[in-house]
Amino acid sequence: MACHMVPGLLSPGFVGRDDQLRWLEGRLGPGNERFVGARAGIHGLTGIGKTQLMLKYEAMYRMCYTSQLFLVASSKAKFLDSVQQASSALGLFQHHTHSSAIQGLHNWLCQTSGWLLLIDNVAYETVDLILQVLPSNAGGHTIVTSQLRGAVEKITGLSKACLALPELELDDAVDMFVAASDIDSKAMSREEKVLVVKAMGLMPHTIEQAASYLRVNHLDPGVFLARYNKTPGQTLDWDDGSSESTSKSDGGLKELPRRSSSIGKHLGLIFDTLQQTHTDALIVLKFYSLLDPESIPLFDTWSRPDWNPGFPAATITSGCLSVFLNCFRGRSARSDDGLAGEAALHPGQQLANIFRDQDKRERAIAKLCDLNLTHRIRDGRVLWMHEITKKTVQASIPAKDMEQWILAGMDVVYHMVPEKDSTAEEREWVDKCLRATRALIHQAQSLGIEMHRYICLLVLCALSNMHRDARLLAWEQFEKAKLLYEEYLGRDHPRTIAILEMLGLATCSHGGAMALSEEYCKQAWKLYEARLGPTADETLSALNKLACTIERAGKLKEAEAMFELLWCQEEQASGSAGPRTMAAAHNLALCLHNQGHLGKARVIYGTALESSDQFLGVEDPATLKTLINYAATLDHDGRFEEAQAIYDRALPSFVRVLGFDHHLTLRLRCNMAGLLRQQGSFAQADVMMRRCLEVAEKIHDADSFEMKTYLYELGEVYQAKGNVQGARDIFEKTMGQLSGDMMEHPVLFRFIDSWGTVEREMGRLEAAREKSQDAYCRFEGLLGWDNPYTLMAANDYAEVLHADGCCQEAFDLLVRCRNSFATLLGKEHQHYAMALNNLGRLCWAFNAAGDPMTFFTEARAILARRVGENHYCTATVSLNIARTKFFAGDFGSAVGAVETARKTLEGAIDTAQQHPLFSTCDTIMGVMSAARGDQDSLLKARDYMRAAIKAAHSCVGSTASADYFLAICLLILILRLLQDKSTESEIKTLHGILGGPAAKQLSPWNVSGTGKISADQFAVIDPKGFDFKAYIPLATGETFRLRWGRKTCWRKVETERL
Repeated sequence: MACHMVPGLLSPGFVGRDDQLRWLEGRLGPGNERFVGARAGIHGLTGIGKTQLMLKYEAMYRMCYTSQLFLVASSKAKFLDSVQQASSALGLFQHHTHSSAIQGLHNWLCQTSGWLLLIDNVAYETVDLILQVLPSNAGGHTIVTSQLRGAVEKITGLSKACLALPELELDDAVDMFVAASDIDSKAMSREEKVLVVKAMGLMPHTIEQAASYLRVNHLDPGVFLARYNKTPGQTLDWDDGSSESTSKSDGGLKELPRRSSSIGKHLGLIFDTLQQTHTDALIVLKFYSLLDPESIPLFDTWSRPDWNPGFPAATITSGCLSVFLNCFRGRSARSDDGLAGEAALHPGQQLANIFRDQDKRERAIAKLCDLNLTHRIRDGRVLWMHEITKKTVQASIPAKDMEQWILAGMDVVYHMVPEKDSTAEEREWVDKCLRATRALIHQAQSLGIEMHRYICLLVLCALSNMHRDARLLAWEQFEKAKLLYEEYLGRDHPRTIAILEMLGLATCSHGGAMALSEEYCKQAWKLYEARLGPTADETLSALNKLACTIERAGKLKEAEAMFELLWCQEEQASGSAGPRTMAAAHNLALCLHNQGHLGKARVIYGTALESSDQFLGVEDPATLKTLINYAATLDHDGRFEEAQAIYDRALPSFVRVLGFDHHLTLRLRCNMAGLLRQQGSFAQADVMMRRCLEVAEKIHDADSFEMKTYLYELGEVYQAKGNVQGARDIFEKTMGQLSGDMMEHPVLFRFIDSWGTVEREMGRLEAAREKSQDAYCRFEGLLGWDNPYTLMAANDYAEVLHADGCCQEAFDLLVRCRNSFATLLGKEHQHYAMALNNLGRLCWAFNAAGDPMTFFTEARAILARRVGENHYCTATVSLNIARTKFFAGDFGSAVGAVETARKTLEGAIDTAQQHPLFSTCDTIMGVMSAARGDQDSLLKARDYMRAAIKAAHSCVGSTASADYFLAICLLILILRLLQDKSTESEIKTLHGILGGPAAKQLSPWNVSGTGKISADQFAVIDPKGFDFKAYIPLATGETFRLRWGRKTCWRKVETERL
């Protein structure tokens, strides 16, 4: 993706520097492939023009590069922020960890060519981070600037790759001054021009500021010089990096006192003039000096007018203390905090008045831009200030006043941070504003300002983090806020209750502490109900959050009753089509969906979706949530094509509205990967799920429960592909990372269930039985029997019982599953067909169970209608039908059925026959051929078994499956029947595999007519006495599974606001 991410900071009055530009051209060779990967460094004094030279080079040679990136490296925080902005501009994932953000940009630089990377104002503390970003074999050019020669030399690796930038040539300085001042050159003497530029220390930035001062105030140079000379000299109390330079033995340049004095006198003159003519501009300038100079937000709307960013230093009282505070706004703008009090008299007091008044604010900003004290950069909503200006202005604030200025700045930022925080565009603007918030909070912490003075501002950050799924950080911030809100406002104050409510959601999402989360949400609901009444918006919103929390904990019936109550109350308050009513309907549908009531859920989702489309718009975030939940319901119902059409339609809208890396977009993509898996597109599902996991690693905390669910989903894809070893490793890793409250999370039961199924497929029946029974019992204990999650786990447990020879127990359990699936999901659902298929399998091993063909024929017909004739699940049942014909002696029909099923699989699965089902086809054909017993048939059987083993080797992780070892045992028997001495070494090799550690973990197979037999025993039995017509159980290829469980999302009854 081509990208031009360079701020519009190049001065239109740039002159001179011809020698230095030629040096850069010679060093980098723009457009010349021989110079790919070259780096250049520019070092010199503050304000001497390093950044301008770099930007001038970029402007001159822009057409030689496909992308241009600009990073600020004056501190670690700024550099990491710049890396995030660059990632966003490039359309890369957004990252919530520093290391992954750096790695993401590094990878892009490695994989892309023709770029120009500009890194400005490097500090020693950012050198190592920069080296982590830069690839060793770069496909583009890098320019770095710094006051520190040692820093640029370390980055470029060569002293000859670094340029010490001299001061501007006198003639060039004069030309710059004349052009910027917009004064007729003839009206100024050469001597006056020289005196002005020398007074400015020949520094381009200061010269342009002086020229702007003359132009704005309509002065001639003589008057300016007279005022300048009368301005008292000032010793600036800030570190410009020169002391660090000289303290390092790297030949760093020391700032001359003359230059420092020039800066102080020049800006002192401007400050004095502003004090007399435009006090508002001077106050705004001092406020801006407290913010990040490279990204000062152009605040445009005063919000939260009745509330303040923190609690005043007042006597704490119990109960509801009235203070100017709040950072939450409900639908009704009630204000019950009304403590009166006069703010301390201070210049910062006027700051809020300026920013409240749009005209005042805009006039002040315009004045600062006219005087070159700030610049509007390419992003029209952000201002830039030179580091010299920032430090000089900040140094002009007396230390004793700094606390008051910071608190005044916090007051402005608190009211100017936008309220809307739902769409990608809204979040991008909020993020810019919150950088100012973080800068002020950091300074407040450095000065030791008590947190209660700015705690509400911190809560804005916490809410923003919640909206971005940074739950751990949000949880920590809400924890701090809860204590202070209770202390200053009292436990039953609406603002305290709101904190409690958000803490409940953060607790649930961060640590999986379902009981504590439920307790917080229940407290909030009860407190709102007692304080505001049962039908207040805040009370109903709290009820919604409580019901969502209870549903997450698996208490579905209890949650369903709450959602029905909520829907009824919202409908009475807002009407049947109100946004809040639709949110309640959406959440009820989700709860019904998770209980298997798919028909009811579809109807309610359809109603909510229709109203949301009409009254909110098709791309409103709430509408999109209902859309993907509706698709998930269709997915669970086996309506794969309908679900895919909706997923495909929704994804562009999610990316456009919420952003590609938003956690809800990620959930949608995870569901799409799950659907691909259900459809047999295993390779595509693998690629998509890996990409989802990459994004999840960047937007979720590493130890979050959400992160573990994405890892589990990848394990599901691995298992479906036949990589049982990889799937088992993932499930084991996932379970090993869980502890405490997470161990009781309902999603954990799915982890255990899946682990049990993969253990069965690997032939480790003792472990499989333990885990499958555990999952089944947990689901039933929490959800009851008549729930799809319980029934799926019961089915999986029955499969283990079958494999372990407990056929009657398995049969009885499967009959219950079949009947309950019929009642809950209907007899046309794929899960009903799954139970029928398993009952048919039991008929092979358990003759009293009935005719297997009856079960298989019905199961196949259901699947053909629901998921299609060419689906791999339908083909799996066809293989079972073929084996049933073989057991009945119809060899010809059986062979034809297997061949037909194999062709179906070739079209149904996208892994180029690298799937266990192809090995299953060869194994079945080999057994059927061996059963005929003649020499030609045995030779065919040998070839089929060899093909089965080869197919297992071609499928990653499949050689850990029980069927792989079964095929080896069967091949040994067939080779022994053939009595070909040339195969003795092959037989020895096969025995060696059976002697390995993986085979030793296999449980015995339960072969009809033979009983339980281990791999070692199987390989040495008399092949002439073995009945190849007997039922030999296969771990893969007899069963099929269309997993229940997709990622869905709740709708809040209110929009995301700060």
